[in-house]
Amino acid sequence: MKKVFYSLAFVAIVSILSSCSPKPEEMILGTWTLSNIEIGNADEVAQTFLDMQVGILDQQILQLEEMTATIEEELEKETYLAQLNELKAQKAGFTLETIKEEFSKEFDNMIGSYKLVFNEDKSYKSLLDDKEGTWALNEDASVLTITEGERDVTFNIKEFTESKLDVSFEESQGEMAVKMNMTFTKGETSEEVTEEVTEEEAH
Repeated sequence: MKKVFYSLAFVAIVSILSSCSPKPEEMILGTWTLSNIEIGNADEVAQTFLDMQVGILDQQILQLEEMTATIEEELEKETYLAQLNELKAQKAGFTLETIKEEFSKEFDNMIGSYKLVFNEDKSYKSLLDDKEGTWALNEDASVLTITEGERDVTFNIKEFTESKLDVSFEESQGEMAVKMNMTFTKGETSEEVTEEVTEEEAH
């Protein structure tokens, strides 16, 4: 009899705790601020970008060299030679390390300023680039999908609490496929952000 009582009591407690726990679609509401970002394939992305940039510069250098070889007027030739030397200097400045450093600076600038707002009506807004759309969570809250017009961005959720959202996703840009890990922390509510934006617009 005691075993049955304890079992019923345990089920009741679990049921109460489960009913009190916020649902994922409630937890995600509000404003999430980027607190960390990592590129999973940083070397690969930097190398692809380097190859693209060097390829463009090589074409421009070849064109200028061909043009310079046919020019006889000295002043005009000097102008083209100056442009040629500038392009060669740019090419020399492009290295894997310098590109990775630039990427790192750009992503560091996003931390604290990249904010996503998720509203109860399933609308979404990015406060960094002013993009808007809709959001959706799958059944087990393992995937977050943001839709902007005809474009869907899918985030794989690695960790999701009331104050932390850790996701990974892949973004393709031409020949580059960037694999990112991003961590967001919960900040002000979406209502507070809306009020703040409205006040700024009033001024």
